[in-house]
Amino acid sequence: MKLPRNVFQLLLVLEVAALVVVIIFGVIHNAQRAAMKTDKPVSNIQADKDADREEFVAKKDDTEEISDDEEGTETPKELQPAVFSEEVTAKLAAMTLEEKVAQMFLITPEALTHTDTVEVAGEGTKTAVSNYPVGGLVYASANFKNAQQTQALFSGVQQFSNERIGLPMFLAIQEVGGSDNSPLAAANGFQQQPSPAEIGASGKPEEAGKAADGIASYMVQAGMNLNLMPVAELAGGTDAAHDTMCYGTDASTASAMVAEAVNASRVKGLHTAVGIFPGKGIDGSTEEGWEAWKNSNVLVFQSCVNAGTDCIIMGNVTCEKLTGEAELFCSMSKDAVYYLRNDLGYTGILMTDSLSEEAVTGKYSSGEVAVMAVKSGINMIYRPANFEEAYQAILDAVNNSEIPIETIDQAVGYILTQKLAMAGGA
Repeated sequence: MKLPRNVFQLLLVLEVAALVVVIIFGVIHNAQRAAMKTDKPVSNIQADKDADREEFVAKKDDTEEISDDEEGTETPKELQPAVFSEEVTAKLAAMTLEEKVAQMFLITPEALTHTDTVEVAGEGTKTAVSNYPVGGLVYASANFKNAQQTQALFSGVQQFSNERIGLPMFLAIQEVGGSDNSPLAAANGFQQQPSPAEIGASGKPEEAGKAADGIASYMVQAGMNLNLMPVAELAGGTDAAHDTMCYGTDASTASAMVAEAVNASRVKGLHTAVGIFPGKGIDGSTEEGWEAWKNSNVLVFQSCVNAGTDCIIMGNVTCEKLTGEAELFCSMSKDAVYYLRNDLGYTGILMTDSLSEEAVTGKYSSGEVAVMAVKSGINMIYRPANFEEAYQAILDAVNNSEIPIETIDQAVGYILTQKLAMAGGA
């Protein structure tokens, strides 16, 4: 029997409809199973997908922000506070703000007493120390006549300081050796030692230690306790006179010699202040200059740090790759201080170079530059053009909350750590 044509068409439609029903049932069934696995109703799946997409976009935005930081905006570098001994902490607590700030200065005796040339520790010096118990005094050849006078000068100053504040004073000079850089030896008849340039030419590091031992011996005998040496810069600059105080142009040789000089000095009880960081004449504005510095000057300064130098002098020179600014001197740069404390691991005193230099006075007042240096983390101010102005500016900055008292305590804590050790304490 032959079926009508329309019957075949009807069967075809029914088969297609059945297939559609099966597909729809399968989709619903799979969706229900997925929802059961996540303990969530089917209606929330799309919401979850939207949430996942929003999270992805947020992560992408965060990644882009991090990328921007890497390209230019870095997280500010903050120093971790130093922890001092109980004796240092107790001494800090007993000092007035004025006494603390005074301790942060190393100046000439003439700047303290307002006289032309100081050769004796008389009533004028005693009164000046009473008013401003400074951290130290730096001397020159004009202050010396002979060995007896020199010893009386230094013993008198130390007596005034101990009576006034119960602390010894840093009595400093730059005595590196050689005919032009041995003021104490020349005035007191001590045996002059060879210059660093002569020692560098010998290529023998032990000669640097031998010369430093000789210098330290007569300095301690005279009553001094701080030498502004060794010079950790490499020679080769435009200043020939300065090059005589350097151990040469080879970083490896100079590194060995400065370490010998620091060690020999400290064995004799003489503190050392090495300089001038980061090295004059370096080109720290270009990547090539920066890399050259890291492979030369920095090796010599690291050697001084490893040898335990008591102080590093920060130069009034720019180094853009270090400070982050083309015009900012290292002597007032937070990033330069951070580099020494964290990258080189230095734990001693950080002191400015002379703030009476024309490079400084042509830009800042004595008060401005002193405040900038302290805010950067510098511990001692060396030879400001106007001591009283710099001193008062720091006091004012603390009193108006521009400088936290904790910053002052940190600075003076480094100074007291060494002074109390000199006095047989901490």
